[in-house]
Amino acid sequence: MPPMKKPANKRFLHIEGFQAQRTIFQTRVELAQLTEGDIKGLLRALAAKPPSLSYDQIVREYAQGRNNSPTHLLPLEEGAPSFAHGCGDNPVFTACVVDAEGD
Repeated sequence: MPPMKKPANKRFLHIEGFQAQRTIFQTRVELAQLTEGDIKGLLRALAAKPPSLSYDQIVREYAQGRNNSPTHLLPLEEGAPSFAHGCGDNPVFTACVVDAEGD
């Protein structure tokens, strides 16, 4: 019998929104659901959120691949070397890659 393979650790995108140093939104999405371009567009959309949509609705649309039309109205800050992005001023939204434990 071949040795059992250790299950691959899933990776997630941890997304947070802050306004005046207060957390206003927080969620996790499986990283495999989004491309880097999707993530950048998602952060822009969250930062420019129309009042008729919730933050969760915006994340769901990007994760399901229904809304892939990025806008370049808001500048995006890219972190290095770890995968991290941020967008907005107040509110500001950040996204970073974490494992199932949040590390």
